[in-house]
Amino acid sequence: MPHTASLGGVDVPVTWSPDDAIGMMQEAGVVGAGGGGFPTYKKYETAPRLLIVNAAESEPGYYADKLLLRDEPEALVDVFDYLDACFSMDVAIIGAEEVAKPYLEELQELAEDLRKFSVGYFEPKYKYGEERALCRELLGWEIPASDLPIDHGIVVNNNETLWNVYNAVFRAEPVTTKFTHFYGEVEPLTVYEAPIGTLLEDLFAIHGSDIDDHRDHQAWDGGPILSDKVADPIADNPKAPVTRTTNALLVADPDKHPKNRYYPDPDYEHNAIDAPWAPDEIVNIEDEVDRVRIPRTDAVGKPARLTIEEGESVDEGQALGHPADGLSVGLHASIPGRVREIADDYVEIQR
Repeated sequence: MPHTASLGGVDVPVTWSPDDAIGMMQEAGVVGAGGGGFPTYKKYETAPRLLIVNAAESEPGYYADKLLLRDEPEALVDVFDYLDACFSMDVAIIGAEEVAKPYLEELQELAEDLRKFSVGYFEPKYKYGEERALCRELLGWEIPASDLPIDHGIVVNNNETLWNVYNAVFRAEPVTTKFTHFYGEVEPLTVYEAPIGTLLEDLFAIHGSDIDDHRDHQAWDGGPILSDKVADPIADNPKAPVTRTTNALLVADPDKHPKNRYYPDPDYEHNAIDAPWAPDEIVNIEDEVDRVRIPRTDAVGKPARLTIEEGESVDEGQALGHPADGLSVGLHASIPGRVREIADDYVEIQR
C-alpha cells in the first residue's frame, strides 16, 4: 500500500497531525466495529480528553476481542500511545471482564511498564458493553441518557476499531476484513477474519458445514442477546454478507430463540478461556474467498461516492469510493478481482 512508513521493519505512524490522522481514518473506512458502525474519525474531531478501550465481550460465545488483545498487544499499545500523543489526551483505560484476564497478561505487563494506560476489570455482565455503563464502571461518571460519552470528552472505541485505526495510521491500510464469529447450530464455534462482503453460503462451505442441512434454520447478525435477523430461513437469503459491523453470524434453530440458554451451549455461564467451546485462534480466510458483495450502506452516514465501474479490475485494498460530503467514510475492495455488479446496496467482486 502507498504511504506505509517503517523504521527497521517496525511500523511507525504515517503522520502526527491530528487532522491528517482524522482524514486517514475517514478514507480508510474505519467505523465502530463493535456493531454501531459510527464513523470513528468523527469522534476524534471533538478534541477528546480520554480514551476508553471497550474490551467487554458479554455476548455469549464472543472471543474475538480477547484473542486480538492476546495476539497483538504491542500494536494495540502503540495505537493507544499514538492517539494519546497525537490528540493530547490525558489517559487511556482498557475496560475488560474478569474472565478476560488470561488473555490480557502481556498487555497488563506492558501497561505496568509504560504507566501510560491502565486496565480495569469488572464482572461479566452484558450491560458493560454499553458505553455509558462502561464509563460509570471505570470512571464513576454518570453520563445522562440524553448525552453521549463524546459530549463529555470521552472517546469509547472497541479493540477491533482501534486495530483498524492502527492499520490506517501506521500502515496506510484500509478496512477490508472483519473478525466474525460463526456458531450456533454449526460447530465448532470459530472466529474468522473474513473479507468484508463474504457471503453466508461461502462461510458455510469454508467452515465445512453443508448449508443444505441448515436451509430451514435462521441466520442472525450478532450474538444471542443482541442481533438482527438476516435470513429466515437461510434458504431465502444465503447471500447475506459479512459487513463492517458483523461480529457474528449465528445459525439458529427457529424453535430456539437465540438467547443464551441455547447458544453457544445450554451450560453457558461466561466467555471463559477454559470453556469447551472457546476458540484458540482467529482463522484468516482471505485467500479462500473468491467473491464478495461489499455493502455500501453498512456504516452510519452517507454511502461513499463510487469511483469504479462494472467490469473494472480492482486490487485488494483499492478504493471503490471516497467519502461523500457530510458524515461518510471510504469503501475498499476486500479481494482482488473484477467488479461484476454495482447495485444500490452492494458492490460485487469476483476473483
